[in-house]
Amino acid sequence: DIDGITGGFNFQSAWTTGWIAGNAIANLSKLSV
Repeated sequence: DIDGITGGFNFQSAWTTGWIAGNAIANLSKLSV
């Protein structure tokens, strides 16, 4: 079911993208230290 009450796939996709972006920023911070 792609179209769910919470947005389904779109909601999951946005959450995953944000999680990946957060980890990428965290990794960049570690490298610059």
